[in-house]
Amino acid sequence: MQHTVKHQSRLLKDDRNVLQLISVELQMTQILKNVVCMKLLDNLYVQIEIKIQLRKDQNDRKDVAFDLN
Repeated sequence: MQHTVKHQSRLLKDDRNVLQLISVELQMTQILKNVVCMKLLDNLYVQIEIKIQLRKDQNDRKDVAFDLN
C-alpha cells in the first residue's frame, strides 16, 4: 500500500490495465451476443474511465500547487 501511495503514476497504469481487460470482456460479450453483460461491462468501463480522469485531475492540481510554492 505504501508503495502505491509513493508511486501515484502506478495507479493510472493499473487502472488502464483494468480498462484493457474490460475492453476484451466487452468484445467477448459482443461475440456471444450477451446484451446484459455488455451493458454491465460498458457501464463499468465508463465508471473506471471517470475515476481515472478524476485521479489524473487531482494529481495535476497537486503538481500545479507544488510548482507555485
